Amino acid sequence: MAAKGELFELQIARLLVAEGAFVRRRVNLEPSGRQVTDLDVLAFLFDETLRLRLATGECKTAEAKSAPSSKDRLLWLAGVNQLVGADDGFLATMRNARDEDREVARSLNLEIIEPRALERRERIALPEAMTAHSEAALAIERQVDTACGKDDELKRVYQFVRSELWLAPPVAALKRALGAMRILGSRWSPSLGEAQQVVLRWLFAELLCGFVIAAVRLAGESYRTPEDVFAKRLNERLAEGLASYDSMREIAKQVDRFMVGVLREAGVGETEVVGAIGALAPRPPAYAEPLLELIQRFAAEPRLARQVPRLAERYAASEYPSEEPEAARLLRLVAAFVERQGRVPADLVTPLRWRSGVDSSSDAGDSTHSAKSGDPSGSGDSKDSADSHDSSHPGESDSTDSRRAPATTVSKNKAVRKSETPEAKAIGDTASASSASVEIPLFRE
Repeated sequence: MAAKGELFELQIARLLVAEGAFVRRRVNLEPSGRQVTDLDVLAFLFDETLRLRLATGECKTAEAKSAPSSKDRLLWLAGVNQLVGADDGFLATMRNARDEDREVARSLNLEIIEPRALERRERIALPEAMTAHSEAALAIERQVDTACGKDDELKRVYQFVRSELWLAPPVAALKRALGAMRILGSRWSPSLGEAQQVVLRWLFAELLCGFVIAAVRLAGESYRTPEDVFAKRLNERLAEGLASYDSMREIAKQVDRFMVGVLREAGVGETEVVGAIGALAPRPPAYAEPLLELIQRFAAEPRLARQVPRLAERYAASEYPSEEPEAARLLRLVAAFVERQGRVPADLVTPLRWRSGVDSSSDAGDSTHSAKSGDPSGSGDSKDSADSHDSSHPGESDSTDSRRAPATTVSKNKAVRKSETPEAKAIGDTASASSASVEIPLFRE
C-alpha cells in the first residue's frame, strides 16, 4: 500500500502534467557517483520556442514536531536548485503555510503549494488519471527496483534512469540512453516471462522519455542557432568521450606529430605518412546525421515538439487518446530512430506507432504487401515517413533463434521495412557503409 508521502507526490505530479510539464518523481542526485539526496519531483516545462524551464519540488507531509520545518526545507531546496541548475522550485505542504514561511520562500525565489492553492490549481487544470503517476505505477517501480537489484547489468541501467538520464547534459544523456537501450535489446525475447518483460518495458519507457527530453532540449538550441553552427557543435559534442572535443583533438595532433617523425625515420613514403595522419582525431558516431535530421525536424515544429515527451510517456504505457494528436507524427520519427540506431526490438517500439483506428500489430504485414507490390506510399500515407521502420540491421544474420533473439537481430518475419520517403531514410538510416558500423558508446557508470 502506498504511503501518504508517495500519494502526495503522485497528486503533485499529476497537477504539473496537467499544467503542461513532463514530470519525474524520486530522482536521485548523484553528483559524484554516490547518492547525496533525491528530488521528490523534477519537472520539465518547454515553451513554444522549446526553451526549457526546469523546476524541482519537495513534498512535505510530516507533521511531527521533530520533522524539519518549512524554512529548513526551503533552504535545502534553494541549495539543490543551485546544484542542478533549476529555474524554479516549490515546497508542497499538506498544511497551510504561515506568512513568515511565504516570505522566506519569496526571498529564495521559491513558492509554496499549500492545500488551498493546490485545490484551486486542480480546479483550473483538471488533472487526469494517468498510468505514469498512479498507485499502480508505484507497484511496478518497486517490482523493477527489486528485480534490478539482483542483476548487475540491469542495476546500472536502473541507476542511470533514476538519476543522470534527467540531470546530465542533453548530448551525454542521449548517447548513454542509446547505449542502455542496446543493453535492454540484448536481453529482450518474446519468450521471456511476464515479470521480466515488465521490467524491460519499464526501463525502456524511461530511457525513451529521457532520450526525447534530451532531443527536445537540443531542438531548442537548434531553433535559436544557425543550422551550420548547430550541426558543427552537435558533431563535436557527439565525438567527445571522457575528455572534451578540444582536448581530444589536441591529443590527436600531438600523436600525429610523433607518428610522422617515427614513420619518416623508418623510411616510410610520404603518401603513407599522410595517410596515417588523423587516425586518432575525434569523430562523431555514424548516427550523427540521422540524429541531426531528427532534431531539426523537432526544431522546425516547436509547438508539436514540446508535446512529445508527455506523449511518449503515455504511448509507452499504451495509454492512448481518443483522437490521434498531431505530435504523434514526431513520436513515430523517434520510434524509427531508436529502433534502428538503438537496435531496439520492434516489440518495444510498437506502442509508439499507435494510430487511431489502425491495428499497429498488423501494421508490418500490411507494409510488407505494399512494399512488394511497389506501392510507394507504404501504409497509404506517404506524407508521414515516421511509420517506416527497419528491424533488420546491416551486417547481421537473419537466421537467429527467435526464442533468444537479441535486440540487434530481429528476424524478418517479425517486421519488414515499409516503403519510405527520402525524409524517412534520412531519419532512420545512414548510408549503408555507416549503418554497418554504428558507434554507440558503451554504457558506463
